[in-house]
Amino acid sequence: MKRNETLKFALIALLAGALTGAAAAFVSPGPYLNAFWGAALVAAVSVFLLLELWQWSGKARWMAWLLAVAYLLRLLTGFALYTLLPAFGYDEPTQNAGYVFYDAAQRDRQAWELSQSHQVMEAATGAEFVTDQYGGLLAFSAAAYTVFSPDAHRPLLIVLFAVFAGAFGAAFLYLALRQRFGENTAKIAAWVFALYPQAIVLSASQMREPFLFGLTAVAFWAVTQWKSAPRKVTIPALLASLLVMAWFSSRVAVPVAGVLAVWFWLEHYADALPAKWQKVTWIVLIGAALVFAVYGWKWVASTSVFDTRMTEYNSGRIQKAIEELGVDLRIPFIVGYGLTQPVLPAALTDPALAIWRVTSSLLAAGWYAIAPFLIYALIALWGEKDPVKRRLVAWSTLACVVWVLISSARAGGDQWDNPRYRALFIPWLALIAAWGWDFARREHDGWLWRILGVEGIFLLFFISWYMSRYYNLLTRLPFNTMLVVIIILSLVVLVGGAVWDWSRERKKG
Repeated sequence: MKRNETLKFALIALLAGALTGAAAAFVSPGPYLNAFWGAALVAAVSVFLLLELWQWSGKARWMAWLLAVAYLLRLLTGFALYTLLPAFGYDEPTQNAGYVFYDAAQRDRQAWELSQSHQVMEAATGAEFVTDQYGGLLAFSAAAYTVFSPDAHRPLLIVLFAVFAGAFGAAFLYLALRQRFGENTAKIAAWVFALYPQAIVLSASQMREPFLFGLTAVAFWAVTQWKSAPRKVTIPALLASLLVMAWFSSRVAVPVAGVLAVWFWLEHYADALPAKWQKVTWIVLIGAALVFAVYGWKWVASTSVFDTRMTEYNSGRIQKAIEELGVDLRIPFIVGYGLTQPVLPAALTDPALAIWRVTSSLLAAGWYAIAPFLIYALIALWGEKDPVKRRLVAWSTLACVVWVLISSARAGGDQWDNPRYRALFIPWLALIAAWGWDFARREHDGWLWRILGVEGIFLLFFISWYMSRYYNLLTRLPFNTMLVVIIILSLVVLVGGAVWDWSRERKKG
């Protein structure tokens, strides 16, 4: 039976690889057959591994859909951006070559050059190159070109690897969460991981983030399965994922390892403490968050001044606001501004090229869909009756809030780097969103809808403000007046909700 399944998977993978290879070769430079074989082989192996992962995870029909949708969305997005940007993007070198990110274009070109000069080992062993401060993705890309595309530079080849790396983590996230948080929360989290727009675009590009997404999900799974899966499987999986992650980016591997270490203690060993010491757990949680924040600030400190000044110079409105607030409040203001990036009202109304308006709007919508759950979790986690779940949600929320603030400080109001750093914690962001949705549904808690209502007020006013700014279609309120109105209406929603809850509880009592 197992042999028949393997043969079936191999046939499906070969067919998928042939179709993908044919499409990639059609839009790639160089001889068609050379382009076909490299892309077809990478795609076939990727599909085969996804099918094996599906079988290992239990062969549920919904899991098949999850992995198929995660892979195909990233694959189609990668092909679409590569082929459409030269024709419909802005007339500049990066987009003319089919790249979404400037960093990806520079690193990928250098990887190709290294493969041609047979310097793959130099990149892999730590030689410094201007396009990749860590060397991992540069060396990997150079090796991939050497093996699969030695005759021509075909950027879609690296996209195929990124697509697979960004997709398979969804299954590991589900497996990591289902035992502790239940089937429903685990499924929602896996779908959030698969459908988060920022993760899709990054996984459709020649970036290191999709590899970090997948490796983080594997490490997360290994930590959560410490007591239920064989150690001979979980320990190598954990060590290998963290080591490869460090090869791609040590500055990401360290905080991820820290978050996982605290999770490991909270889930598996905190309950072993005597009852009188249980409260110490919360002190440790807060202390861990502070240590995490200090580490993050050291990362931020070297570039935050430069990044905040770049944000100022790129926006006259920001310059004016900072002049009114004073220099001392520059960084706090930029961090707050960064939390709203990419700004959904601006993306929806921006008179940009169609391809970028759609892309920016989807990226912004993803963040504005998930951000309210971070706020909601801080309120709702105290209502969670399971003490272990409560601790884990508290730690996940603290870690994500600190990381989001660090990302905003590190990249200022930048609408590309800031969300990219933020997305690195997608396993925990997905968990918070899934737990929050499930908790609000089970407990009939109105606070989630009130927070979403406040966000709706913000979006409506700012959409009208940007419509007026770009098209003069609506009367525009003075900016500061609009902020006051938004705050007043938001307070009405929140305070009114609290009074409603108090009144209802009083009637019940």
